[in-house]
Amino acid sequence: MVRGLERFRDAFAAHTHQGDIDPQGLRILAGLRQTFPNMESILMDEETFDRFPDFWSSAPADEPRAPDGLTPAEERLYVRLVHLEHGNRLEQERVPGRWASERIQSILVRGPIFATVEREEGPADPKAGG
Repeated sequence: MVRGLERFRDAFAAHTHQGDIDPQGLRILAGLRQTFPNMESILMDEETFDRFPDFWSSAPADEPRAPDGLTPAEERLYVRLVHLEHGNRLEQERVPGRWASERIQSILVRGPIFATVEREEGPADPKAGG
């Protein structure tokens, strides 16, 4: 069982990226998708950014045009952030751990990562029915 959990952990880590919510962080994510097109971002969304305004800081200016490789929601967030003069960065280490842990757990339960692992590894016991 531990071995199965290690494979699940490794598959999750291999397909996700949790970077700062700022133009540079989203640019890094877009760059990663050039090599790993199915890369999922976690905690790099407007919900996370908007929830913690007390932790916002200012990132350096960046290009107004969003990089290729972002989802439509990530692209909207990029454009929003790049047009803010101040408070356009939320560093991941500032996000409260308990909130982050709950969000990550919800991704594990419902997200596409779980389906990918199941498809690659197959069911643990084919006779178990599921």
